[in-house]
Amino acid sequence: MKTLTFFFLLFPGLCSQVAFAQIETETAPVVTITSPTLQQQMDEILSLASTWNDHWLIKKSRFSNFQTQLKDTLSVLHQDLRNLQNTQAALEKQLADTGELLSNSESSNQKLNKEKNSMSVLGLMVNKKAFQVAVAGLLLLLLATTGFFFFQYRTRNDITAKVRKTLTETQEEFDQYKKRAIEREQKLKRELQDELNKRSS
Repeated sequence: MKTLTFFFLLFPGLCSQVAFAQIETETAPVVTITSPTLQQQMDEILSLASTWNDHWLIKKSRFSNFQTQLKDTLSVLHQDLRNLQNTQAALEKQLADTGELLSNSESSNQKLNKEKNSMSVLGLMVNKKAFQVAVAGLLLLLLATTGFFFFQYRTRNDITAKVRKTLTETQEEFDQYKKRAIEREQKLKRELQDELNKRSS
C-alpha cells in the first residue's frame, strides 16, 4: 500500500517526463509512444479501481501493465538523453574549434582597432578617445566660463537696476523736498512782505 501511495505522489513528475520524450532531436529519430498514453492508462486504472477506507484498490495486472509501459517510457527517455549527450559533445567540439578561430580573429581585430582608434592632430598621432575627452573638457570649461560670466552679468545687472531705482527714488524725494523748500521760502517771503507792509502803513 505504501508503494502505491508513493507511486501516486511521483506520477505527476513522470507524466511531465513523457512530454520530454516526444521532443525531436537532430541526431536521433523520433520515438513516439503508441496509444494509450501514460496519462490515459492512469485515468483508466483510476476509473476501474475501487476504494476502501480512502485507499485505492488496483488490480495487480493493471498495475503491472502500467509499470511495464512506464519502464518502456523511461528507457526511451534514457535513450533520448544519451542522444542529447552525444549531440552536446559534438556541439562542444564545434564550440572549441569556433573559439580557436575567434581568438585568432580577435588578435587581428585588436591590431586593426589600434590603427582605427588613433588620428592625426597637427601632425601628431593621438588616441581618438583622448582627443574626444579633451574636446569635451574644453567645451565644458567654455560652458562653465560662459555660465559664470552670465551669472556675473545678471548679478551686476540686478545691482545696477536696484541702484537706478534707489537713485530715482532719491531724486524724487529731493525734488519733493526742493518743492517744499521753495514753497516755504515763498511763504516766508510773503509773510515778510506782509509784515513790512504793516509797518510801513
